[in-house]
Amino acid sequence: MPPKRSTLLGRNTSAANRMAASRDVESPEHRQNRLDDQHSRQAASRAAESPEQTRTQLGDQRSRQVVARVTESP
Repeated sequence: MPPKRSTLLGRNTSAANRMAASRDVESPEHRQNRLDDQHSRQAASRAAESPEQTRTQLGDQRSRQVVARVTESP
């Protein structure tokens, strides 16, 4: 049986390091284009979901926030 893969808690993967490095050296114009494209994809995704899906997602997010607030240290 192959050995169990270790978890990467708190560590970046090589792919994440590569992406961070490429974002560090991109031009401001390229960055703005990338963010505009992401904004457009997110808007299209939100427009395509049903009102019921939106309500469900917002309810789930509220639940996660309540748990996070309760468990955070003062």
